[in-house]
Amino acid sequence: MNAKRMQGIEVLRVFAIFMVVLIHSTPEYTRGADTNVAALILQSVSRAGFISFFIISGYFALNEQIVSLKKYYYNRFVAIIIPFLIYAYIHYFMVHFNFGRADYALSGFFSLTTVTNFLHAVIIGPAFNGSMFVSLHYWFVYWIIGAYVLHPLLAMLYSVLS
Repeated sequence: MNAKRMQGIEVLRVFAIFMVVLIHSTPEYTRGADTNVAALILQSVSRAGFISFFIISGYFALNEQIVSLKKYYYNRFVAIIIPFLIYAYIHYFMVHFNFGRADYALSGFFSLTTVTNFLHAVIIGPAFNGSMFVSLHYWFVYWIIGAYVLHPLLAMLYSVLS
């Protein structure tokens, strides 16, 4: 994509970066006698950072020309899904095998059961016992995958309507 950089969008992106950092670094608001109103305000305001990134991504995505659907989906697969699976599997191993300190950790990392449970959690969601195999921290990856799957259709619809 050879889109010209727009100063206003770049400034918005910088603010969005700060807001995402802020939401991960401020204390959570909890009810009780010692409620922290500043935390409530910071948490509420900084949540706009996530949606700002999505809006910026959508803006640039709609201006992107898709020449080949096969190449488009392949490039997105390599850039998003493969790193996600690698990092999520390492995270799964660390959480479910006591950060590698369990006696059976090394053999568990390579077991077919571990891989099967992990893939089940990635594709379907939480295990039947209610525990999450894939961390909730990866919520945005599923959103990105959905956005990339729908992007060609939405771009075509946008070009027809405008």
